[in-house]
Amino acid sequence: MSTASRSGSLFFQGKRSDFWRAVSESRVIRELRGVIPGWTEFTARPTRPWLPSEVELNLPGFTPKYRFWARKGSNRRFLLLSTSSKLVDRLLIELMLHNQVLSPIVDVQRLVSHLAISPRTTAYSLGAVWAKIEGHGQSFRRVALFGDDLAAADTFTRELLPKISPFRVALRRPSGNEVLSIGSRGEVSFTYTNLSSYREVDEALRKIGELGFLDWVPEGWQWER
Repeated sequence: MSTASRSGSLFFQGKRSDFWRAVSESRVIRELRGVIPGWTEFTARPTRPWLPSEVELNLPGFTPKYRFWARKGSNRRFLLLSTSSKLVDRLLIELMLHNQVLSPIVDVQRLVSHLAISPRTTAYSLGAVWAKIEGHGQSFRRVALFGDDLAAADTFTRELLPKISPFRVALRRPSGNEVLSIGSRGEVSFTYTNLSSYREVDEALRKIGELGFLDWVPEGWQWER
């Protein structure tokens, strides 16, 4: 399988919904198979295109086919990915689960600060940070920073970090390989190279959870009845 991007989000579901059952019973889902323990790959073959760009093209005889990857977690949690995050949203609508799942809150600001101060405790470096910046009005609202190890730069840790509010971060291994990027609303993306990519994502998400930067059930939120 060639190198490809995977984009989607972390989710958790209510007691009345069952993502895995919905996938297995869906009429549009085909080629359901396991990849490595915990990971499943499947294909959606709807009768009509799901992406707006495909709808606009209106190609005669076009047969839509979309690939998905899902990781089963504990306590009704799962990670759902495709070649576009828009396809993830569309699949949940197709499965009638869009009102029955919610993404966790990821404290990206604390995660970035932790990696900047104690990078060796997590075995990851900061490969990229996307952040809001206050105090400059509409002329300068957001910034994206890239590097092999942003925390190693004094300009980042001493001058920029106190002034920004990160909302997405990319984690890298010390070897230089990017593992994944994760956003404050549970958005996840990574580049697949081989089966070890899935294991790397598993390990990174597990570490983020262990450090307490994932809030799966926001305070005061209840499932729809």
